[in-house]
Amino acid sequence: MTDDQLAHAFDRFWRAAGSPTSGSGLGLAIVAQLARASGATAAVVRRTDGPGVDAAVDVRRRRPGTG
Repeated sequence: MTDDQLAHAFDRFWRAAGSPTSGSGLGLAIVAQLARASGATAAVVRRTDGPGVDAAVDVRRRRPGTG
C-alpha cells in the first residue's frame, strides 16, 4: 500500500484501486471503531521484511488510578 492508501485504510467503504471484487470496505473501519470504543488503538503499517501490511490493535491495560 502507498502512503496515501495507508492514510485511508480505516475510512468506511474505502477500497484500494485494484482490490479484489469482493468486500465492502468496512472491515478495518469497524476494527478502528471497536478499538476506539474500548480505549484501544488500531494501526496498519507497511511491512519492513517483505510485501504487504501488518494490522494491529493495541489494547493496553491501565493500572487503577492512572487514568
